[in-house]
Amino acid sequence: SYFLTGLIPLLPYLLLDDGHAFWTSITLTIFSLGLLGAVEARLTRVPMIRQIVKVAIIGGVTTVIGVLVGSVVSVLR
Repeated sequence: SYFLTGLIPLLPYLLLDDGHAFWTSITLTIFSLGLLGAVEARLTRVPMIRQIVKVAIIGGVTTVIGVLVGSVVSVLR
């Protein structure tokens, strides 16, 4: 399952040109995190909207951090 979920942000880079792949990857990642939040809310019986937003925000922040770290590393090379 880790391998399959890891493909979500990578798949656009395999199928699209770089200009479209970046934003498609981010969109698919946030959408899948929202879906994960919905499933988690259903299983734990917490308010669905709150859980979807929470998981999507946490995932979004980590995505931004990953992009920033990648940018810094590419500049330092």
